[in-house]
Amino acid sequence: MAKSSEPIAIGTFDFDAETGTLSGPEGDTTLRHQSARVLSELLEHRSAVVTKSALIEAVWPDTHVTDDSLVQCISEIRKALGDGARLIVTIPKKGYRLLPQPELLPQPETRSATNAAVKPKTNRLKFNAALAVIIIGVAAWLRGCYARMARLTHQSQSP
Repeated sequence: MAKSSEPIAIGTFDFDAETGTLSGPEGDTTLRHQSARVLSELLEHRSAVVTKSALIEAVWPDTHVTDDSLVQCISEIRKALGDGARLIVTIPKKGYRLLPQPELLPQPETRSATNAAVKPKTNRLKFNAALAVIIIGVAAWLRGCYARMARLTHQSQSP
């Protein structure tokens, strides 16, 4: 990809191909040179599947590397984007694809906030149900103990 002096938008991030810097809501992250080149290639072919061999050839043209090097780069990019496989899609046995308009996807914080709001209520309900079962069990046990004591007391008082 021809390096541009203008940052390229990727969701809520801006990518500066010259410096390999991703600028986002939580600050800047500078990618390793190879990772920045992988991201540049994916941006150049945004929304198309870019094969593993094409990425390896573009990033490491005169060097023999395994798929592991590419996987490390993709992992670094995803980590920097806070991605979790949302912006960069793995196409099994083929390659990778950068989604065309990632900014239209729901943000993970929205889902997490929704799940976080529901989870405590569910946990509280489970806790209260378990507590009720324990209280009923203890009450039944105490009632049995009291009945036995009353029987023993009654027997010892009989002539």
